[in-house]
Amino acid sequence: MTVAPFAFEPNGAVMVLGDGPELLVYQGDNDSPRWKVFTDGIIVGVGATADRVIGADADGKIIFWRIFDGQQLDEVRLGVPVDGLAITADGLCAAITADSVILAGMRREPVPLPAPGASAVAFGPEGSSLGVGTSHGHFSAIDPTTGMAWGTVELGLPVRGVAWSALGQWVVAAGQSVFLISGDGTEVVDTFDQIGEPSQISCSADGAFFAVLLGGAEVAIFERQYKKRIGSIEFSEDIGGLQFGPGFFLGIGMENGDANRIDLMTGKYTRTELHAGRGMNKWGIKVKIEAESVRGTAAWARVGGTPLAERVKHKWEEKRAPGEIGPPGGDMPSCTSMLGVGCALLLVIVVCGGCCGGGYYWYYGGLGPLGGYLPF
Repeated sequence: MTVAPFAFEPNGAVMVLGDGPELLVYQGDNDSPRWKVFTDGIIVGVGATADRVIGADADGKIIFWRIFDGQQLDEVRLGVPVDGLAITADGLCAAITADSVILAGMRREPVPLPAPGASAVAFGPEGSSLGVGTSHGHFSAIDPTTGMAWGTVELGLPVRGVAWSALGQWVVAAGQSVFLISGDGTEVVDTFDQIGEPSQISCSADGAFFAVLLGGAEVAIFERQYKKRIGSIEFSEDIGGLQFGPGFFLGIGMENGDANRIDLMTGKYTRTELHAGRGMNKWGIKVKIEAESVRGTAAWARVGGTPLAERVKHKWEEKRAPGEIGPPGGDMPSCTSMLGVGCALLLVIVVCGGCCGGGYYWYYGGLGPLGGYLPF
């Protein structure tokens, strides 16, 4: 299995890759090199927040670097081998070990949570929950404060990938399926069956899309509105990792330290430029994305997951009484109010007409400067 972890900072600041003991950081919006460092062990997990880059090596060491220049900020030694890493937006880490998930962060004591056979992990919203899948086929939603599980489901197949969807569910890859599991981990809500051999998985910021690594060199894109596959990205070389960044940008890292940034809205992609001292790698890429499906599902997510026609209403529809066909009284003039308006308009015409007539008589009659002479 390729060990080349990848992370895309959620706001798009940087893309981070691990290539053996070398950690490579690229500018997230233009793919240019930013900085790189070497670690003592093989890097097995990476992540990035708004102000730091994080890496974990196989020997159980987690290192924190400043995002803009690579200055090391802290180092935490867990004392046990690590197989993978998940992080929150504020830099809390969850490291996978043989029999536990260890929570760690800068200047804080590591806290192990028992999880025999843990194989995949992801944080829920704002780090308030932890989704843990195991090689034994279990998935649990855990309270990271107490380590207790709110709920557990038996999937019967080894779990290879876990992600949190902003639509309020866990997205879990196991066997040849992707399972949507309730936020409390108590039930399977839906299933995408027979999609291949999914492993790593990532959800878009709005939760409307998820991408899964199939085999070693293909990424499949799925949408949640109609529950279908809407695209694929194929490479001629193995993929190390994938993660959504801002909007509809998907980042993909390769086993040789290169990264790609794909815009799902257009299907366009770019690759990273070379860091100093690294040679050019040649590989092929084929992108097939249903752009119309991306736009439609994005609109569906923006209005809360309901058809657009149900959301576009006149302002008076919300106030209409049950059974009323038109707008409620007061928003459109009734017959009575129309009669009142007509009477008021007639009174204005009479008054104005009288005033005009009186002025005419005063000017041309016996009272005005023409002294009783009329113009005809």
